[in-house]
Amino acid sequence: MSLDLSDVYEELDDICESIIDEKTNIGLEKLKELTPEDTFDLQNDNQRSEVIKHRDILKTRIFNDNEHAEFVEYSKKEKRYYKDGWRRKWAKPFTIWKGAWMFRKTADFLENN
Repeated sequence: MSLDLSDVYEELDDICESIIDEKTNIGLEKLKELTPEDTFDLQNDNQRSEVIKHRDILKTRIFNDNEHAEFVEYSKKEKRYYKDGWRRKWAKPFTIWKGAWMFRKTADFLENN
């Protein structure tokens, strides 16, 4: 007497894929919420990849191809930009930008929920 478990494994993969899809959609919503609103198109450029099976692991990826996404995510607290582009000790900064860490915060949120 032998059991054919291939159908069970396929159904389990489908269930796991739907769970990953749900979590990814929640992640995209959270990412849009955490992305600063003054970054214009950045909020709308968040994307997700298809669920891929690599060996026995199902994977997906949330990403943003916008050239400014990396700057908004990682910029340092002490980075100062001046109107003429030069860094001077006596000049007042034009803007001080803090990293938003929107992808890191979204990943932490998904891991803890």
